[in-house]
Amino acid sequence: MTIIWIDAYASSVVIREALFCAAERAQTETTLTDNQPMWGRPSRVIGWVPVTMGFGVVDNGKRHA
Repeated sequence: MTIIWIDAYASSVVIREALFCAAERAQTETTLTDNQPMWGRPSRVIGWVPVTMGFGVVDNGKRHA
């Protein structure tokens, strides 16, 4: 199964919206990471994982749901 991981802080709103639409259409699990809570429309395929600040935090501690 493919899971798309997105650094929410590093991507613009336009890019995130395009990825959200594509994830919903393809029913592909997509996970956003950020050190601040994210909100958006409810989705069965889009989730959020909180991370602490720092370089490579997601790479070093990636969690799979």
